[in-house]
Amino acid sequence: EPAMQNMMRDLGKRGLIFFDDGATPRSAAAKTAKEHQVVFAGADVTLDNVAGAADIDRLLMRLEGLARQKGIAILVTAPLPVALEKIASWSKTLQSKGILLLPLSAAVRKSAAS
Repeated sequence: EPAMQNMMRDLGKRGLIFFDDGATPRSAAAKTAKEHQVVFAGADVTLDNVAGAADIDRLLMRLEGLARQKGIAILVTAPLPVALEKIASWSKTLQSKGILLLPLSAAVRKSAAS
């Protein structure tokens, strides 16, 4: 935790954000970021350990639901071919569903503004 405190203090001074990919289940990042007034974002859905295409489709639908519910949902994935292919196909359907795909920086700014 002391190292996290030092890092967040430095991020705050520089006006940077902290993104937590969710890899550490008991991460203190959100709490520490708040203490240091650092903008924080965390993954809502992670595709890193997903077995196959059907699981990816299910998680992308979950991401859509979260986006509708929360206004913004964040996806993180390793650049695995099957995941990238599914995301590319899925992203083509978003406009017709009224969902806008944003880079993380824009999503974080939008979230911080609301």
